[in-house]
Amino acid sequence: MKDIRYRYEVEYFVTDDSAGKHKKKREVEFTKPQDKWERSDWETLAKYLRLQEKSQRCDVSVIEVKAI
Repeated sequence: MKDIRYRYEVEYFVTDDSAGKHKKKREVEFTKPQDKWERSDWETLAKYLRLQEKSQRCDVSVIEVKAI
């Protein structure tokens, strides 16, 4: 049986020492609905967004998550 995938649009700030602060949006998928997320799920999301950035020395702050 295939897992149900939930799609979200995430709006977040990226703060980088060299490039400053930028507001970005990205689509992500999770295997559980947002109302069931725990702290570890939010941390996983932030880690994923940080890894998607070109700079390894940046900080990510999630602003808003919307279901698509």
